[in-house]
Amino acid sequence: MCTSDLIKHLRKLKHFHQFIVIFISSYQAKVQMNKSYFYSDIHNAIKALIGRELMLIFKSSIKIIKVIPFILFFLVQFLARCYSPPEFPFEPAIQKAEVIFKQVENRPDSLILTFEFQDGDGDLGLNADENYEPYHDVWYFRKYLDDTLLLTYSDRFTPPWDTLPPYEFPYLCQNYSIYHGLEGYEEDTLYFQRNPDHWNITVKYFVRKNGIYSEFDWETALDPLCSDSFNGRFPILSDQSSNSPLEGKLRYGMTSTGFTLIFRNDTMKLQVRIKDRALHASNIIETPDFVLKNIRIED
Repeated sequence: MCTSDLIKHLRKLKHFHQFIVIFISSYQAKVQMNKSYFYSDIHNAIKALIGRELMLIFKSSIKIIKVIPFILFFLVQFLARCYSPPEFPFEPAIQKAEVIFKQVENRPDSLILTFEFQDGDGDLGLNADENYEPYHDVWYFRKYLDDTLLLTYSDRFTPPWDTLPPYEFPYLCQNYSIYHGLEGYEEDTLYFQRNPDHWNITVKYFVRKNGIYSEFDWETALDPLCSDSFNGRFPILSDQSSNSPLEGKLRYGMTSTGFTLIFRNDTMKLQVRIKDRALHASNIIETPDFVLKNIRIED
């Protein structure tokens, strides 16, 4: 056992011949930093070690002592060998979703979703500026594989592109872009498809009517107005070079001025899923049923 082996080594040390080493518990030291497991960060390891595990007492007088740096280094290195990091699958896993409703005067209302997560190699999160493949926003399409011309709405009237959707709601929101900013196509309406890997968290809203839940799709529910979903991104959560297991709790806020106007006293629930940087998708979880007024908190 690691604790007994450590005591034997400490008794051999010249500087410890006057000390009695008492282990308060046999719990093996775990070093946790930024919700990820590291064993090279001596400072954090020492804090965990001294704070919970060891009490060094003078044989002649009872008081906590200062331990010289090289002794602390020895302790950390020894205990690091005794502890194995948790083993999680490379696919992220989430659980225990909760939601609160927050209202602040003169500001949009907020639904704040909280859930626990685990990931085997810690590759969770995307920066806002990561818009290159495979995290880009949308796909545009060439007319031919060997052509540089992009597919536009006007091509819909010419076979074989006459199967493209019409320029009407909801397709004008989901499949056609006027304000795309692409050089040479300033006057064109381009056809596109959204890339689901642009977001690393997807949130769906469900409303219960007559005992049956149906999805409230933000992109199409406000016909004829185009609206955005609450899919989004959470930032990078750990040092990507470590490839260490990662676990913790994530809070994801969604703001709108329309929550109370649309849902009022409806019974609702949210469904959430996340992806890691390798595009591994997590399981899908749901919040408990809720009514906005019942989960409201004051600022």
